[in-house]
Amino acid sequence: MSRVSLDLLPLTSRPCLVPRSRRPVHAMLAARPGFRRSILSQGSMPNRSVVLLAATAVLGARAFSRRVGQSAQGHDEVSLVGMLRFWFGAEMFDSPERLDEVDYLRSRSKVWYRGGEEVDAVARRYLPLLRSERERLESDKGRLQAGSQKDERGLHLARVVLFDQVSRNAARGTAEAFRQDALACELVQACTDAGFDKSCRAAELIFLAQPLVHAEVPGDGSLADVGIQLLKDNMRRFPPATSQHLLKEVLTHDKHLAVLRRFGRYPHRNSVLARESTEE
Repeated sequence: MSRVSLDLLPLTSRPCLVPRSRRPVHAMLAARPGFRRSILSQGSMPNRSVVLLAATAVLGARAFSRRVGQSAQGHDEVSLVGMLRFWFGAEMFDSPERLDEVDYLRSRSKVWYRGGEEVDAVARRYLPLLRSERERLESDKGRLQAGSQKDERGLHLARVVLFDQVSRNAARGTAEAFRQDALACELVQACTDAGFDKSCRAAELIFLAQPLVHAEVPGDGSLADVGIQLLKDNMRRFPPATSQHLLKEVLTHDKHLAVLRRFGRYPHRNSVLARESTEE
């Protein structure tokens, strides 16, 4: 497979457009210096066999097989770039403008949200990368400063996806699936510090918001509010159909937020994290 430079990441090719003072994510996270220390950790993603079955009705077996094959070209490279190709497909590097199109988002959602054992199996290839990146960042105190270098900004996005999404598939059913959640939120802060939310593709924006919605700490849902607002503030810059798709993401997150506000955490994680459940 040909190696792809992180310079080609679509998120890195657009300038920062937003002044720091207007970035709510930065303000929210900066106000909670103990955030990363107090969070525990949090599950799931699809596999190619299951994805093939789920998509047959829509795309046809042959068409979807070709699409999955293209996405898998980078899987053998266990790197941040290979992981991005796995998650976003070949489109991220070959035709990044597709990441703003609603057809792409709907098709790719089958991998992102309806996965199964085969997608999990691919995700598990990235467990060593997940652990090495987590350990490296936890030991490097200056790791998350917002930077202006293109590669650095692209790597921040890659790690957000690795820590918040791929982890949930690779370590499904274990506490490790959630262990990186605080780091993912800090990386989102670094991304918004660099203005990514104002210049990124629609698919990238979705996964910048996800870690904040997933965050259990603090238990009042305030970070989830920030993640939802991140989508609301940016959805209008995309085509109408894409904006409607992002609105559906917002409505889904609103449901998660209601659960978080009621219980102060996500109860479905209790058994995995060895937490006691209440009768309610």
